[in-house]
Amino acid sequence: MAKCLLGVLFILSAVLKFISIDAFERYLFSFTLFSFNFCSFAARLVIAAESLIGFAFILNYRHKLLCRITAVVLAVFSCFLLYLVFVGNEGNCHCFGEVIDMRPEESLSKNVGLAILLAVVWRYSGKKEILSRWLAHIVFVAVFIAPFIFSVPDCFVRSGRRSKDLVQSVYRPVADSLHLSTGKHMVCLYSVHCSFCKATAQKVAAIARRHHLSGNEVRCLFIQTEENMQPSVSAFFAGNGGQVFPYDIIDPFVFLDMTGGVMPIVLLTSDTDLVAEYNYRTLDERAIADFFNH
Repeated sequence: MAKCLLGVLFILSAVLKFISIDAFERYLFSFTLFSFNFCSFAARLVIAAESLIGFAFILNYRHKLLCRITAVVLAVFSCFLLYLVFVGNEGNCHCFGEVIDMRPEESLSKNVGLAILLAVVWRYSGKKEILSRWLAHIVFVAVFIAPFIFSVPDCFVRSGRRSKDLVQSVYRPVADSLHLSTGKHMVCLYSVHCSFCKATAQKVAAIARRHHLSGNEVRCLFIQTEENMQPSVSAFFAGNGGQVFPYDIIDPFVFLDMTGGVMPIVLLTSDTDLVAEYNYRTLDERAIADFFNH
């Protein structure tokens, strides 16, 4: 029973991370240690690893080896959580995705409970393996590749799709009036109420920090949805990466004509040339870095 409970907890952790995998990707990327592509794969590897451990416990697979691996995984996760506590990070650590908001110290307590449960399980190998080895291996392969199949990493989405939503004939006079027709710029077209715009803003903020982009290089254009947009825009920046960029408010009719109602749109422009256009899924960190570095 204890072994099944441990397995279910690991599977639950994996499923809840997978439900909010976009947020989990952005959380890993927010540390600005690795590229977004790497974080995209790492998020799915963590989910796959937790799922494998969970199913292995339920199937009673290789008891002693499994317990050792689980102990190492718990130790690694706990060291990461201790680091978060040490640096004063009090946000959601995504141990249970966005469904259950847990601070690092709360997740550490959860890991202590799992370690105690693991110690109990370790002493008893229990019944023999439920499935034959080859059937178990088939299950494990299916479990491992599932996160990559049901949520394809953005780099693969990007390779087969290009964004072409901007109406350039409408955008050009707007860019001229805002002095965006000279120099290199990343122009982000947002609505403060759009969930994908908020997710994109988190990505953009992390990219800007990681590659040291200045405020002169990133510009945000918001559709006007309120008479006084300043409080909403401030809250938008504060809640989505904490990076404040220069911004302008665009008349809603002009904005909708310019975007065709599609949001968000992220542009790379060099003088009057539109170099690239992205949406949330196709945003390409490497291309953005190369654009500003050359």
